[in-house]
Order: sequence, then C-alpha cells, then structure tokens
Amino acid sequence: MRGSHAESANVYDSLGEAYAAAGEREKAIASYQRSLALDPKNSNAAAWLQKLRAGRATPQNFKRAPTCSSRPGSGTSTLPNVALGAPFT
Repeated sequence: MRGSHAESANVYDSLGEAYAAAGEREKAIASYQRSLALDPKNSNAAAWLQKLRAGRATPQNFKRAPTCSSRPGSGTSTLPNVALGAPFT
C-alpha cells in the first residue's frame, strides 16, 4: 500500500473487512494482521482475525452498505448503494 495512509491501522482493518466480504480469507487475515501490528489495541481486527482463523467468519457476516430509500415526505433517506466501478449518473 502506498500513500499517506500506508501505515494506518484503520486502512488495513477496512481492507480486511473488504477482503472478508469478498470471500478472500487469506488476504483478509493478512490485512487484519497488519492492522494489529500497527495498532495492537485494535479489538475489531483481533476479533475478526480470530473468527477468520477459526473458520467462523463468512462473507455474510459483514454488513453491506445501506441502500438508498428516500421517499418524498418520509423524512428519511440513507446513503446510496454504489457498486465499485459503476458509472455516475
């Protein structure tokens, strides 16, 4: 990883979540290990690393981004679910 966030534990934690959600178990483990090396107090990385190593973590364990549901007068709206690489309209 390059750039100003290359040594950010949070970046590697998020990368671990993305890999795990995509079913890339080994890459997720490596990312969580790097996150813990940078921040040994990262309890989220430690917990997911333990689950991944034990085979208890599946892509379904990771929450998806909320989808857009904005109705006039409803008073609620959430973030849109944008696919990576999708063109903006």
